Amino acid sequence: MTRRTFVAAGAGAVFAAGQSGGDAWWRRPVRMFHPNMRETDVEGMDTRRFIERCAALHADSVVVSAGGIYAFYPSKVRYHYVSPKLKGRDFLREAVEHGHAAGLKVVARVDFSKAREEAFRDHPTWFARRADGSPSRSGVYYQSCPHSPFANEEFAFPVVRELLRKYLLDGFHLNAGGFPGYCYCDSCRQAYKERFRTEIPLKADWSGEEWKRFMAWRYEVSAQHFARLHRAMTEVRKDVFWTGELAGLDEPSWMRNRAFDIAQLSTACSALMCTIDNAEPGEDFRWVSGMTASYARSVGDRPPIINLKAHIRDGGWPRTSMPAAEYAMTAWQAIAHGAGLKMPIFGVPGASEDERNLEVIARVFGVLKRHSWIYEGVKAAAPVALLWSQTTLNLYGKDDPGSTYAQSAHGMYAALTESHIPCTVIGEQHLDERTLSGFRALVLPNSACLSEAQCRAVAAFVRNGGGLMATLDTSMYDERGARRSRAGLEDILGASVDGSARLPEEAPRGSYFCRQKPHDSIGWMRGTEITAFGGRLRAVRPAATAVAPLVYGHHGNAGIPEEVDNPIRTEWPLLVASAAGRGRVVYVPGDADRFYHRSRFPDTRQLLAEAVLWVLNGRPMLRTGAPAGVGVALAEKPGWRFVHFVNTTGRAPLDEVAVLRDIRVSLEILAPVQSARAVLADAGIELRQKNGEVEFTLARLSDYEVVALDMRGQGASRPAA
Repeated sequence: MTRRTFVAAGAGAVFAAGQSGGDAWWRRPVRMFHPNMRETDVEGMDTRRFIERCAALHADSVVVSAGGIYAFYPSKVRYHYVSPKLKGRDFLREAVEHGHAAGLKVVARVDFSKAREEAFRDHPTWFARRADGSPSRSGVYYQSCPHSPFANEEFAFPVVRELLRKYLLDGFHLNAGGFPGYCYCDSCRQAYKERFRTEIPLKADWSGEEWKRFMAWRYEVSAQHFARLHRAMTEVRKDVFWTGELAGLDEPSWMRNRAFDIAQLSTACSALMCTIDNAEPGEDFRWVSGMTASYARSVGDRPPIINLKAHIRDGGWPRTSMPAAEYAMTAWQAIAHGAGLKMPIFGVPGASEDERNLEVIARVFGVLKRHSWIYEGVKAAAPVALLWSQTTLNLYGKDDPGSTYAQSAHGMYAALTESHIPCTVIGEQHLDERTLSGFRALVLPNSACLSEAQCRAVAAFVRNGGGLMATLDTSMYDERGARRSRAGLEDILGASVDGSARLPEEAPRGSYFCRQKPHDSIGWMRGTEITAFGGRLRAVRPAATAVAPLVYGHHGNAGIPEEVDNPIRTEWPLLVASAAGRGRVVYVPGDADRFYHRSRFPDTRQLLAEAVLWVLNGRPMLRTGAPAGVGVALAEKPGWRFVHFVNTTGRAPLDEVAVLRDIRVSLEILAPVQSARAVLADAGIELRQKNGEVEFTLARLSDYEVVALDMRGQGASRPAA
């Protein structure tokens, strides 16, 4: 099993009950358009014209509002509020008929998370409760949870069955799934007690096993509810498509509150759909669309759907489009990493107050449609695996999973991407010897919680010649969140924790990486002995066979310029380089990755990237003179290698595209390349091949381009664009 063929354990081979086979339309990157229809939009709507506008965007499917909070068809289900704006019309029937006539798949949007006063009045035990027993509400609506009868057999299931029996729908999209925060309703209490023979815990206690068990249970319940809904559908029709809106990797708190574990949910959906909804300039999440697509693609073993919110909803402006360049950039990242897209607008075409991004949607969908052969049936070809540890997020992240863990992963992914080191984001289930053997290096950004079996697999990977880069508390906790007396990977990290040392938990202002001795991993530090450091650090002792070229330093006096001294160098390493078997290891006992996420300090990016290149034995697979704002992704299929370029150069959010020219690229490749072409520009590219590498120059890069390298041999015909 190689990086080209690995399958997520328990995820890819067996899908939810009733799932269709490999010819299902959603098993290729989808082009799903979602006009978020308001109730008022249905008044006087010309449904044929509405569908024509959707089809004109090159979509292959359209999401239409169907039921849940509002019914846009004449429903007979109790408590299903039929919109009076319909005035006797059956909008859903019109949408399905016209959609199919236009060649579109029609996906029904449903929302079973909220109910009106009438349902709560008649059945108060159906709905979510807070710890104090009060009902959980969202405005005037009462919220349900995955155990709620309202979200199951008393309301949701009858609605789903009614929809499938009345209409030839192609699938369903669930809005607002999972928990509405922590729920203590009677159904949850009863289910928890039946499972564990104890009462549901009411107060967070991350040091206790009960709270950890409660958190794990919530994730299981959320995934089980998705699967139950799907079974209710397949009991009526076997081939129905099913997905729901999940959090992207930029929203760890949303993941926690809703209890969304993307890996667990991958078996409960036809396709994973992860939302990217951050266009504000507070934190730089410019790479999170590609990172999320890479992770969802690997754990689901099929093309995920990245749901790109076109409007700046979280900033309080739900009717204002994010800049077109930003929206396009997030879309290009997603498709470069093997995902399909759901691209929404608020309102419907022709009636939305801000339709500027419709042009972006048409352009991106047009590329996916015209060049589908590039995106279908491909696998990631990155040499480096970067772990997203859901267990660390949950048990080590505790009440602040973002700054405690997720920012380390984001910072490391950004540093690798901006250094043009292609990586695949993998899940914990991939930490086994067979899967890891398909990569050259593994990166563990503060991956605190690892099991003994995972530690053994990582150690074997390194001793067999793989490279390892790890930071801060990696392997200091087991899979239950219990702290170990020594790191689980201590034997290969080249350092051991010194529990008697007195170091600050967080480095104070004026802290540094200080060069102590030369080493190839820090060869980039020319002309300086120091570089900035900020964040958490750990006191470790290097092994006798290890080298500590960087140590922690700080100012003794950081006053006026005339009094500022040189940093005081301590004995405590901030970078340890070593060998284990045939592999190389770099361990940074500080969270330089989180520091990079927060600061975007170029020296920190180079420190992290050069450490990874050193464990790769100086074999980067790809070299380019592109600026840091250009992300490069590698994909392949039999006879072809694809190099995707996504240009994010500029401020965040991106408001304009800086056109780049003459980007030099050198790519390690084993088979001879017959020809190369810049696909979007439809231009041939001159190649130079020598010593197992192919070199070429991309003449022009606007926001996105993909270079197709043909390795099929002489005389083969190129697939139709």
